[in-house]
Amino acid sequence: MRNIFGWMGMREQQRALEASHQHMEQVRSVVHLLKEALDQFIAGNLKQVADIHERVTAAEREADELRRDLFDQLSEGMFLPADREDLVQLVERTDDVADYANSASRLLVLFESPPPGELRPDLARFSELLVQAVEKLSEALDKLLDGQRRESLQLCTAVERCEEECDTLKASLYRRLLSLDLPAGKMMLLHDLIESMENSADRAEDSADLVRVLAVKIR
Repeated sequence: MRNIFGWMGMREQQRALEASHQHMEQVRSVVHLLKEALDQFIAGNLKQVADIHERVTAAEREADELRRDLFDQLSEGMFLPADREDLVQLVERTDDVADYANSASRLLVLFESPPPGELRPDLARFSELLVQAVEKLSEALDKLLDGQRRESLQLCTAVERCEEECDTLKASLYRRLLSLDLPAGKMMLLHDLIESMENSADRAEDSADLVRVLAVKIR
């Protein structure tokens, strides 16, 4: 299997793929910070949640800047239209992972008390799965850049499995949430938090699907 840089060919394409890797690393940082914030939320350390959220926002802003820089490269470089479209879609979907993670972090700051004990194990597991999904996605992109197509596809499947478990957890959390006697405002915040985390996991799976597309093209 040849290296994907050989498939892409020109220096502009190489720089673009390297930039997409840098963007992916920044997305990883956002998701890891979200997990830190959620862990503190579950533990009832709301002041720490607010402090971590500032770091989440800064990391997500950096991801946005990297995305814009990459799009500038794509608009100026000598790319085939199909190649440009594939890379744009991949970067947009991975950037959405960070956007929704930041949205979840923003919601955490609004809580005045920790989540009910009945929800804590599933919330903690949800954040673990989101981290796993992004880690597998990052590895899949790395393998693709190294020309290891089969390994990349296997990692994409692992991302999909993480997202499927997130779907199951989402349903479980909603059932528990509806069984609790909570103020309407807190119930709404918890609902939106779960939804934002699920959306982040969904975008990770969408990104993995786009990595699959690139893997097929370099076969």
